[in-house]
Amino acid sequence: MKYSGKDQLFQEKIYKVQEVRTEEEAESINNILGFKKFNPDRIQDAQLRYYFIVKDDRPVCTGVMSIKKQCLLLGSYIYRSRF
Repeated sequence: MKYSGKDQLFQEKIYKVQEVRTEEEAESINNILGFKKFNPDRIQDAQLRYYFIVKDDRPVCTGVMSIKKQCLLLGSYIYRSRF
């Protein structure tokens, strides 16, 4: 539990967040939500990530994250323990 600056009591709620990876998942979530939130044609787009929040084993909220640039591994090194 957390306290605000005015000593009001709030209770933290943690929900499970999952990524939509296949067109079948996108279509099933669209059917549960009742509207077309996820575009199944763009699920495989490398610059978009689709997520949904699960509450009581049902998706209740959705989100999209856009990745503008690809990540590159510029170098690597071996960590050496000093002990």
